[in-house]
Amino acid sequence: MVLALTFFVNASEELAYRGYLFVRVARNVSGLFAILTTSIVFCLYHVQSGVPWFSALAGVLTCGVLYGVIFARWRSLPATLGFHWGNNLAQHLLGLRVGPMTLVEPAGVPSNRAAAAILIGVASVNLLMATGLFFWGKKTAAV
Repeated sequence: MVLALTFFVNASEELAYRGYLFVRVARNVSGLFAILTTSIVFCLYHVQSGVPWFSALAGVLTCGVLYGVIFARWRSLPATLGFHWGNNLAQHLLGLRVGPMTLVEPAGVPSNRAAAAILIGVASVNLLMATGLFFWGKKTAAV
């Protein structure tokens, strides 16, 4: 059930942010501006939904940038959705989102320093992947 729910929530987000908003914004401005705009809106939506600011900036915003780059490069909602869903699935399995699918459950609540280190690590990986894809990924669409 969690797999299906995650898939459909991710699909609705990708349809809204990349399938609609990104395409509309990119018609009038650069792809980079569309990536940043949709990522900021994506982040603000998650903050409004209860995600703490630091988590939203480090995790959601940088994931939004990565998803935006994937969409800008290949103009493929299935590819973007697959990456988004896989990312959220990995978070469930690794205990970054504790729930029924968690394989590795954290032992207690991490300290503020440990939580910050985890989020900075997540942000770094997301931004490194986005940068690599932005500059060196196979180009099928203008960014």
